[in-house]
Amino acid sequence: MKQSSRNKIIQYLFYFFSLALLSSYYATIPIALLVILFFVDSSENIKKKLKKTVKNSITYYFIAYFFIHILGLIYTKNLDKGLKEVILRLPFLLFPFIIFGETISKEMVVKTLLFFKSVVIVVFILLLSYYFIMFDKPLKNFVFFGFTKIAISTFSYSVFIFLAILISLKHSKYKYVELPILFLFLFLIGNRTVIMFLGVYLFYYLFKVKIKQQQRIFIISMISIVLMFVGSTIYNKITVFYKTIDFDIKTIETKNRLTFSRNTIEHRILVWKSALEIIKKHPIIGVGTADYQDALMQEYQKIHFKVAIKNKFNTHNQFFEETLKFGLIGFILFFALFFRLFKTSQNALLFTVILLIFWVSIFESYWSRHHGVTFIAFIIPLLFQYKEKT
Repeated sequence: MKQSSRNKIIQYLFYFFSLALLSSYYATIPIALLVILFFVDSSENIKKKLKKTVKNSITYYFIAYFFIHILGLIYTKNLDKGLKEVILRLPFLLFPFIIFGETISKEMVVKTLLFFKSVVIVVFILLLSYYFIMFDKPLKNFVFFGFTKIAISTFSYSVFIFLAILISLKHSKYKYVELPILFLFLFLIGNRTVIMFLGVYLFYYLFKVKIKQQQRIFIISMISIVLMFVGSTIYNKITVFYKTIDFDIKTIETKNRLTFSRNTIEHRILVWKSALEIIKKHPIIGVGTADYQDALMQEYQKIHFKVAIKNKFNTHNQFFEETLKFGLIGFILFFALFFRLFKTSQNALLFTVILLIFWVSIFESYWSRHHGVTFIAFIIPLLFQYKEKT
């Protein structure tokens, strides 16, 4: 097969992956096809691709993160769930070989990013149109509608929107049309974690990046909207916090044992306290690949944490989750992975995406969901290729 034909197939499969990732759970299909294409080659070329892959240190960190989940099966009790956890993380093993091994040009990367951004916008417009046609409800209810229709958590989709904003700012000719749409979508979803990150990024972009006056005015307008949203949200949060918070852990436990509290800060306090109790019992190697959620549920039962038992809360923090699963070893590996990513990222786009993933990992178990895993495993190697070709 000619290299030009091969590159076209890879490009179309990247498009297919972007489409499947943003609209369904079928992203495994293009991944499988990319793996097959990797091996549809001469033995000499396959060896060359494998050598190219292992030259990038990120490959080793991704593989280590995958294989620690296999090692965790040795002492996990829920083996069926453990196997599902391992399969879920297969993209961390496969994507480095596909993206670092194949000949991926800067043009291919940029085309993929632009397609990704376009899909985010099109999906939003279609969902919004369907919502207005089929439902007679206030726009504020759109977030619940969108989540159920595309079967993606609003947290994951907020990360996708932020990346689309970055791509539009850097590469799109139609940014003044696209950015208002993307901002509207992000604010309708209303994820505070990503919106706060966006506000900080826009301040950086305004003062550190050379931009035209027209774009400067636009960015200032967007910052004003972010500040108004964050300001009103923080005010509401502080009001709820002030009226409902208790500073004694026993009082918090008692309140959440008797009622379904709405104070999410108290929820996180109790979730993280429960996680720490488990970590104290299994400090070195954790509870295994699959038993962390069962262990959490047992802790919730001990303190009768009503809302957590009903909603089966996870840790809402990926660092806690990795430590629960694999103890201090897992925490060190996970932290080392981020350290290596930051150290080797040498362009603003890649660094910003890694920083965003680090930020959201503090507030969500983002590496434990299908869309989070496939997105991270794909976008980081892809942007490393962008770095090398820039």
